[in-house]
Amino acid sequence: MVREKFKIVAITKIVFLTTFIFTTRSLLGANDFVCEFLPKEEDAAAKAFWTRDRLQSARPAEMPQLTVEEHNRMHAQSRQLFRRRKRTKVASSGAARTALVEDVNDIALFPYSAVGRLSYLNTSNVSGWCTGQFVSASIVLTAAHCVREQKSGDLYEKLAFFRQYEDGNGEYFAVRRVVTHVKFLTSTGFRPFDYALLEVEGVSPDHTQLVTGVPHTDWFAVGYPENIRAGQFLQRTKGVKSGASGSLVEMTNNSMLDGASGGGWFHTDAGGTEVIGINVAYFSADPEKMSSPLFDSDIETMKKYLENACKEF
Repeated sequence: MVREKFKIVAITKIVFLTTFIFTTRSLLGANDFVCEFLPKEEDAAAKAFWTRDRLQSARPAEMPQLTVEEHNRMHAQSRQLFRRRKRTKVASSGAARTALVEDVNDIALFPYSAVGRLSYLNTSNVSGWCTGQFVSASIVLTAAHCVREQKSGDLYEKLAFFRQYEDGNGEYFAVRRVVTHVKFLTSTGFRPFDYALLEVEGVSPDHTQLVTGVPHTDWFAVGYPENIRAGQFLQRTKGVKSGASGSLVEMTNNSMLDGASGGGWFHTDAGGTEVIGINVAYFSADPEKMSSPLFDSDIETMKKYLENACKEF
């Protein structure tokens, strides 16, 4: 079955999407998003596809790298252009990259109970995974490079979210809609817009709150990194804000790599637990420094757009 694809944008120069995405203009606020609907008819095939063996043998999404030059440009401009590059090997990476990360001993405890692994079949027919978390009862936040091929714009197949994933098991949620920012598609590796929201079928008993503007200076990150326990168990690490521009935020003490993309940055206090960022790219000169898009009104508007079934509001 051909998927229905809807897009409301104020930008018309998107060559690879014009043949199959319906485009209209709208007022600022409900534009600049690409929304794709996954029909229920695909659910059974996706659920059957993700056997325990396939979940355990999948390959993690590669964590993009932020080079020194790109890092410098991030601090010099309000919007930065990042490129995916072949990862540079870092000497003595094993111990240095895992010393600050620890197992989540009880994934049933909040906010870990809202976290899970996002599984997909990419455009090369390779089974893969990323990390995600519920930011409402039926919406999951993750990285855009976890759901879509950035160069072609093609959405990955067999998308499924497994809440409280652990060693091949987790609560299955079928993905119904996927929304990404159009600027992730129209620029090469545009990390400031490397985030995605997924509407799932069903309701999670636990979810966190998505906030903008990085209102805190310390937090902890989560993920399912392959470099720690093969990505089969949820990990966490504490860190602090080390810098921010008009587009990205940096976190120190985060050594999680492939498979941890999309994992949330959580801050918990008396007011509750907030998601203030996600893992999207590590700094090549310091593999324990991670970057996240700086969440602003765009992601809030995207969430409202998805909650309104990808219609103007």
